Amino acid sequence: MTELRLIHITDTHIATPGETVYGVDPLSVLKACIGRINADTFGGDLCVVTGDLVHYGAPERYAALKDALAALKMPYRLLIGNSDERSLFRSAFPDHPRDEFGFIQSTLDMGPHHLVFLDTVDDAVAGLLSGERLAWLDRQLARASRASVLVFMHHPPFEMYSAHQNETGLRNKDEFLALIARHAKVRHVFFGHAHRPISGNWRGISFSSLRGMQMECGLVRDAADPPLFPCARGIYACVVVDEEQIIANDVDLVIEGVAPFPRN
Repeated sequence: MTELRLIHITDTHIATPGETVYGVDPLSVLKACIGRINADTFGGDLCVVTGDLVHYGAPERYAALKDALAALKMPYRLLIGNSDERSLFRSAFPDHPRDEFGFIQSTLDMGPHHLVFLDTVDDAVAGLLSGERLAWLDRQLARASRASVLVFMHHPPFEMYSAHQNETGLRNKDEFLALIARHAKVRHVFFGHAHRPISGNWRGISFSSLRGMQMECGLVRDAADPPLFPCARGIYACVVVDEEQIIANDVDLVIEGVAPFPRN
């Protein structure tokens, strides 16, 4: 099977240029990540950003995001999250793929790999895959002739350790999981929203997420409002997919001025 190299970014929360989110300038952080991605020998066939592109929808924020992404030296695919505004996204990225209902979801074949991008945004912080979106997903998975399907979405579709993340994840996760369980081709699910480095396995399907660009959510099991910790440096994952395995290496941008330990 042909090797596929992906860059996974999530929860960029781009603000109006010059403004901060949780005390961090997310636009500067994203630009630093893009600079590092472009310079890295890892390369990449595609960069996927799994939602919360801007910190609550505003035209100037999508314009700033689009301008920053123009520097990225590889194709990209964007998903929306609960902080995004679907209509504003469509105006800012009119050529970005969408389904027949106007949802920001699509598929992409890359060699033997079939990538599925979902729109889980509902009128709430928590996510939802409505009936037409679930039916669309069922059709895409049924049509996929490839045995290597990767799914990308914003809201976590699994039970997380945190009660807060469970409550604000995908509300109809049982329907989603029953659907993908019928299609043995799904290998991995990438998601965002949780603002935590998370990885695991559900019935043979692996999954992973990242903390996001400017904030990490504390790991507290029962808190309704877990603590939030600002992170002034960006993070992304370098993902390698081949016939036998999926490897995701997180790249956490080092603090400026801090040198690595010298080798002996």
